[in-house]
Amino acid sequence: MDKDSDVKKAAEKLINAKEYTKAIQLLEDYLSKKPGDAEAWNILGVAFYSIGDLKRAEECFKKSLEHNPRDPDVWYNLGALCKREGRVDEAIDYYKKYLEFESEDSYTWNSLGTLFYSKGDLSEAEKCFRRAYELSPEDPVIVANLCVTLRDQNKISESIEICDKALRLLEKRVKEDPSEENLSFLAFVYMKCFRNAEAEKIYREIIEKNP
Repeated sequence: MDKDSDVKKAAEKLINAKEYTKAIQLLEDYLSKKPGDAEAWNILGVAFYSIGDLKRAEECFKKSLEHNPRDPDVWYNLGALCKREGRVDEAIDYYKKYLEFESEDSYTWNSLGTLFYSKGDLSEAEKCFRRAYELSPEDPVIVANLCVTLRDQNKISESIEICDKALRLLEKRVKEDPSEENLSFLAFVYMKCFRNAEAEKIYREIIEKNP
């Protein structure tokens, strides 16, 4: 293994150990000598992202792309960063670019769908959720997102089977992990499926746990 790879692997280990400052120092020193290393710029961006310094993280990701525009991970990282900052249109563009390289990533198709949904573009959201569903037909969140998007477009008959499946999967998930987040999402989907009594019961349960 060459020394360059050793440095980058050491930095990744530091990031995994949440020793971000040490990772940043190591990578900045390395990049002062090897400024053309796209992978190192991306890892440095991840370190800055991890400590919440999104401005410097974005600078690093873009620097990485200058040296290697064909690394899908960097396009994804920029998409996630823009999504976190609420820069929806930019996030959409970056995720689309990532999906040109990784077209079978159901998680990112789902994330892209949520961005279109947040803009009110239900047609594009549906396309993304359908693609995600093709790839991961048993993922409860993906199935539920497709269900909700169909309901919001008044595609009631088309959504019945999908929504029944979504509720089965979400109910199973809640039994395994009755977190407030999972309960709230199940209640939300119940409401979209016109099952208001079940939704109200869950919301009451959440309120009782958090008076």
